[in-house]
Amino acid sequence: MIMVKNIFINIQVVSNVHYVNLDTVTKDLNPKLEEFIRNKGDEMERKTNVKADMTHYQTVCEPFEELHKIIMPYVGQFFCLQAKNPDTEIFLPEFFETWGAIYRKGDYTDRHVHEPSKLSWIYYVKASPQSAPLHLHQIINEKGERETFQIPPKTSDLVIFPSWTPHSVPTQESDEERICVAGNVNLPLDKDKSQKYYDMFKK
Repeated sequence: MIMVKNIFINIQVVSNVHYVNLDTVTKDLNPKLEEFIRNKGDEMERKTNVKADMTHYQTVCEPFEELHKIIMPYVGQFFCLQAKNPDTEIFLPEFFETWGAIYRKGDYTDRHVHEPSKLSWIYYVKASPQSAPLHLHQIINEKGERETFQIPPKTSDLVIFPSWTPHSVPTQESDEERICVAGNVNLPLDKDKSQKYYDMFKK
């Protein structure tokens, strides 16, 4: 009989993270997002990593689609950060999962990753200085040491990171609500521009 041994290894990661505040273009959208998420309630019944009120994973609605259009350029730009003279139009972001969540006092999210998708994102519809931060785990700092990177949420902030990055949200201690929209993105190439993509990376 062949004996199988399970080995668990804590993998350290180097992860680029991009976050930007979109208040100037999303200020009017935020109330629509909040109303929709609030009306949906806890559709997932806290059976996921998110221990807060959460909509279905593949929620489709007009406010989410409007948000997709706004953040699409930032997603493409993030993916091309390491490229020389990147052309974000080469990639066609596919928002294949989007959900909303409301964190109240005592709510949290367990540590997890979003593979096999390529990129993940979080947009904060409503947050305060007392809101629980986003934790990115196993990150290697400039000294080569492993640490948990904390990103305090701010209303209208967009955070983008590779889907394989372990992340979590600690327990919300504040009585104020923390409302967000999150999702996963794949980035298939535009076939008409694929040759341009390969030529760009050969330079």
